[in-house]
Amino acid sequence: MERRFEGDIGNDCLLSVDTVDFQIHEPGIFEVGWSNRWWCHKNNEPGLRYEIGLSIIGGRICWINGPFACGLYNDWKIFNEFGLRQQLENNERVEADNGYRAGDPEYCKTPYGPLHDQRKERQGVRRRVMGRQEAINKYMKDWKVLKEIFRHDMKKHSNVLHAVAVICQVKIDNRQPLYSCADYSDFE
Repeated sequence: MERRFEGDIGNDCLLSVDTVDFQIHEPGIFEVGWSNRWWCHKNNEPGLRYEIGLSIIGGRICWINGPFACGLYNDWKIFNEFGLRQQLENNERVEADNGYRAGDPEYCKTPYGPLHDQRKERQGVRRRVMGRQEAINKYMKDWKVLKEIFRHDMKKHSNVLHAVAVICQVKIDNRQPLYSCADYSDFE
């Protein structure tokens, strides 16, 4: 289920992480409980969810995990039970949104967590980090095959998403980065 982009994960292990949802056709409408399993509250349609991790310093896509049924797996459950938490070293955390607050402060830094610096200048850095995360999500959803309801076999969705992620990374590598986060520090 999981695939990793090695990228610069070894050089700057500071990651931001978030999930992104994509619309799909209703799988197995005659299956008991199908709507609860696949229903995405963001799109109000059935969907698949992926977890995407970006290097904070380098801005590279370092982690893609999924697909997961939107109705069964929230952000924290994917992070905690399906891979990324197990990849973290001792005392290593990721920057995340409030969907990961169950892991704050041990594994995640969330906006209002106990160890998150609330000074205005530090919040600006955090907003840039998470803004870049959302920009990558948008980059991927700009592709028509992922923007619209995926009409092909659901098993192909992961291959399409990974291909789009590679193309997005190449585009970013050949242009200016989306946001500069060189002044990010986990220790302040």
